[in-house]
Amino acid sequence: MNTKRILTLLLTAAMLFSLAVCGSGAAWAETPDVDAQLSLIQSKLDTLRQNDGGTWYYTVTDLNHNGCLEFIAASQHKVDRSNNLKVWEVSPDGNSLVECSLDKEDEESFPDILTDNADTYHDTATDTWSYLFYDKIMLSPHEIYTSKSAYHLKDGVVGYEAYAVEHTVSENGVRDVSHTDANGITISAEQYNAASANAFSSAERSNTSFDWFEAEDLGQLSRLADSYAVFTGRKAPTEVFPVPKIEITDQPAAPAEPVPTPTQNNSPVYLSVTKNPTNENRSEGDTALFVSCANAFESLSWTLVAPNGGEYSVANFRNVFPRANVSGESSTTLSIGNVEKDMNNWGAYCTFYYRGQTARTSTAYLYVSSKPQPKPIPDGTYSGTVVDWAFSTVTLSIEGVNATISWDICDVEGELYYGAPAWVTWNGSSITYCYIKGSKTEPQPTYGAMSGTIYSDTASTVYVVLQNGYGLHLSAWLVNWVSGSVLDGASCTVYYTGTPSENSIYQIDVYGYDPQPTTGSMSGTAYSGGGGYAINLDNGTQVFADAWICNVSGTFVEGSRCTVYYYDYPSSDNIYSVDIYGSYDQGGWAGSNYYDSMDDFTDEGGWAGSNYYDSMDDFTDEDAWAMLGLISMMYDDFDLG
Repeated sequence: MNTKRILTLLLTAAMLFSLAVCGSGAAWAETPDVDAQLSLIQSKLDTLRQNDGGTWYYTVTDLNHNGCLEFIAASQHKVDRSNNLKVWEVSPDGNSLVECSLDKEDEESFPDILTDNADTYHDTATDTWSYLFYDKIMLSPHEIYTSKSAYHLKDGVVGYEAYAVEHTVSENGVRDVSHTDANGITISAEQYNAASANAFSSAERSNTSFDWFEAEDLGQLSRLADSYAVFTGRKAPTEVFPVPKIEITDQPAAPAEPVPTPTQNNSPVYLSVTKNPTNENRSEGDTALFVSCANAFESLSWTLVAPNGGEYSVANFRNVFPRANVSGESSTTLSIGNVEKDMNNWGAYCTFYYRGQTARTSTAYLYVSSKPQPKPIPDGTYSGTVVDWAFSTVTLSIEGVNATISWDICDVEGELYYGAPAWVTWNGSSITYCYIKGSKTEPQPTYGAMSGTIYSDTASTVYVVLQNGYGLHLSAWLVNWVSGSVLDGASCTVYYTGTPSENSIYQIDVYGYDPQPTTGSMSGTAYSGGGGYAINLDNGTQVFADAWICNVSGTFVEGSRCTVYYYDYPSSDNIYSVDIYGSYDQGGWAGSNYYDSMDDFTDEGGWAGSNYYDSMDDFTDEDAWAMLGLISMMYDDFDLG
């Protein structure tokens, strides 16, 4: 990895969370429905848990102070400290988690968000919250790049920028340090140390804690709540964050960021509204959120406005609609849950108070529509099965809908068991009678197996087409690899109880396969050169083969015939072996054992069984032969013919 690439990674991958938010400075407003949002996050853990290798850590935050919690997953490479990051935010209606997109190149790393605290800057002019992080990439124990960075999350997109980089090299006890700005221009150490103070000179500075935990704690709602409480400052961190810090060999740590000296600002602050609430269109039973903000305030209050113009405090509004879940009267977000049709055309506005000043937002209105009424169920008898029972009730599945009824209206024949058939009588608006046909003895589950074909589905499921034609989406945890490495289109066997279904299958044996490349061969003519052989194939193309994959029989001569063996198609990259057929014919008969020192392809006249040696290689027939076991060995020292 070259220096230019490292600088690019640091300057584009380093981050400072910059979030355009509605906040109230140092005071942390109580966010509405926190428990409901934490429960929503817990219900999505199968999607949020990361399983792509390495150790992932998790935390719960509200970085933009808008009342919609974020769930963050991050991991860090153990050697070079490159980082991965994923962020989800609760939707404004509190009903779903939305994954934020990441504005980065595929090869870029995220900065070191895996830390237990970060300096935080609040720009009151733009109402922007910024979280400062340092990113270190370690090329070796003697060389490290450190960046000071800015990271932002706006409109569901995570982006980032860097504003200063330090490059440190330590060799033989000598430490060399250089600094550049975001444009790669060299700056002094003093300019590097003052980079964040200069970048946020007009912002209010504080510090925010992060409480990270591992996957084993994901299922604990209390752990999610503790993580969020640490972020808001209501709880101290439970432990020191486990990812170790790295330092450069033979050198002290980089100088700490100087803390700016506070200056007295005597300019008067004039209270003004920076965000008005907007109209809410909701169906009965939904939750409406009214969000407002001011540039500075000490307190606030919400007022509800009836369609006839009458104004109500939040407390009086609760008396009018006692079934509604209303919260956030002292927060910048007013939440009204379980809205009713009679709330249609009601309005809400917020009043802010600061040092004797008041500022009021515009009025936003709630428009409530009726939910479609279900079609009435005709009177009659309907069949179902038993799915559960308790001391006083039994639960049946009737046409895909679970219904819980009292034992008082039930008759049971035999012993009750799961899946027992049942029939109910529907009369008007309720079940008036239930008959359950049990068994004399509780049946034991039957086990079966069926073959099929398996395919990839989602990150946590696979899709199996059984031999009976049914397609099922099944948990990937059921897969038991038997052979091969390729899943898509592989044969499989599913094991189940009762009948094969998504709920009854408990194991999938996959008979994967390892695709083998196609092979072929082709003849050609070989010529030496370049540490191997250039080969003109019979199809008119030319390829090159390294000497180490070539097998030469006999004595190689230019233009020797050969056979090349290849994968898929004949090319220099695909050839894995070459047989080259050199020359054997020196004029000797079968069985001769003579040696021609010049290798001149000349018939020396040696007959079968002769063992003469022509040292001069003078192309002369010495007429040596063997007969009746007597070996004639003639040697002409002067080659007189």
